[in-house]
Amino acid sequence: MLDELVKARLNLFAVLQNLEDLVRYDETAAEMVKDWDVSVQFCIKGGPAATVAFKNGECRHVCGKEDAQVKLLFWSAKHLNDMFEGKASPIPLKGFGRLGFLKNDFRKLTERLSYYLKNPGTNGHDEAYLRMATRLKLATAVYAARELAACDSSGRQIAATIPDGRLEIEILPDGPAASVVFTGGEAEVSKGRCEEPTARMMFEDFHAANRLFSGDADNFQEVAQGHLILQGRLPLIDGFSLLLERVPHYLS
Repeated sequence: MLDELVKARLNLFAVLQNLEDLVRYDETAAEMVKDWDVSVQFCIKGGPAATVAFKNGECRHVCGKEDAQVKLLFWSAKHLNDMFEGKASPIPLKGFGRLGFLKNDFRKLTERLSYYLKNPGTNGHDEAYLRMATRLKLATAVYAARELAACDSSGRQIAATIPDGRLEIEILPDGPAASVVFTGGEAEVSKGRCEEPTARMMFEDFHAANRLFSGDADNFQEVAQGHLILQGRLPLIDGFSLLLERVPHYLS
């Protein structure tokens, strides 16, 4: 049975955070937001919240409430999830003068994000699309793993078996990279490399990384074919991989 609250946390904290990199690395998105000076808060009644702020051509994502020009309320986790799937609308609490912005400009930006995250494959797309889509899928995966380790019942059981350590995931030869630090069954994540990693997952290129994060391959297959290099403490990698297997249960 789908846990709507877990899915909502993934939408707020794993999917929405991608707007930061979308406007940083995608020229079309950067052009969209270059003149924006606005912040939008997403809040579930009695539950989690997240805020995205746009200024000077950049986006900043915050886990939690922050004073925002636009505040959107959702009656339940399912209400928020339905909004992310285009099946429902939020309840505006603040920023009524910005409703046109939400329905037009902001919607176009989120559609640009979906263009990369929800496209079923990279066939017919150029190398730039592959790189952007894979960058976002990598970030989504690691932030989703953090939420699953904390809130998903199966994810908590998996996380409890993962030894303490620092896992670095990198696409060769020059990144991007992300890091997951496991401590006492909890996970903290960040973009970029980490100091003295306990274990490393290194993809030979964007194609290999995209196959795994799109669910078109598995670790064993990629390792056997030489597309994925594993180093260090393998139980860290195994535990992280099991968390990743939970992501499609919530995000498709």
